[in-house]
Amino acid sequence: MKEIRDAATDHERSAQIQGSPKSVGMAVDAGELTMAEAELESAKAALASAENDPELRIMLALSIQEAAIALYRGDSDETFDLAEQALDFAETHFSTPGIEVGRARLQLNFALESRLDYSAALQANRALESELIPVAGAQPLRLNCLTRAIACAVKNADRGALRESGFRAEAIRESLSWPQHGRILSWHFLWLAVASLRQGGSFDVKRLLDHVEFNVIDPGWRWCNAASFVEGRLGSLHRSAKAQGIEIHTVAAMDAEERGFHGHLRSIDAGVNGPEV
Repeated sequence: MKEIRDAATDHERSAQIQGSPKSVGMAVDAGELTMAEAELESAKAALASAENDPELRIMLALSIQEAAIALYRGDSDETFDLAEQALDFAETHFSTPGIEVGRARLQLNFALESRLDYSAALQANRALESELIPVAGAQPLRLNCLTRAIACAVKNADRGALRESGFRAEAIRESLSWPQHGRILSWHFLWLAVASLRQGGSFDVKRLLDHVEFNVIDPGWRWCNAASFVEGRLGSLHRSAKAQGIEIHTVAAMDAEERGFHGHLRSIDAGVNGPEV
């Protein structure tokens, strides 16, 4: 009986560990950072020390998520330190170039972006995307790289880089499916909408956001909050909808602040507010 109980306990522990990165990610997307941090600490305690390849991958995923949570909290220095630690771990245990190291490098690029070094982050994202071309199964990660390159180009008002990154992303985007890659595609289309907003394309902004809502049943609080920023800013540009647009933008900002998403708030705000690209 003891052996059966021990086997059941080991199975439960294994299931908890394997599902932990998804649980953390779902809490973040739902706008629950405190819950995400609790899930993260619980998973790290259950994992203790990674001893095999699957556990190493989970440990890396948790390390990247820890850096991402610091980014959403708005602590750019801690984000950078944690992202560097995740990259060191990835380079120690996985091959380069590869998806695992690529994910860690992408998080470090996020850290650069959070420090407002948009030019360096833009170049790093484009370089990483190019290096991942020969890596099998890297299309979703490559699109993530180009989405961040688009975000950096928008924030830096770099029209040429925006055009080139958008062109490179188009073919990759067409190779992905909404059922399998909905989260990645949702954020890609959101930043395309931000780019369109900054270029004066009012109709395209609404079309791009509607495209996500048509294909994804529940894109999550974080995406919806960012979309509200875009919609609010769009409305504020038109006299007939200015008051409503300002209200939408203000409510979204207050919601993000109350939930502790200070970094998320600054990132989206830097995207939607600025000179025409």
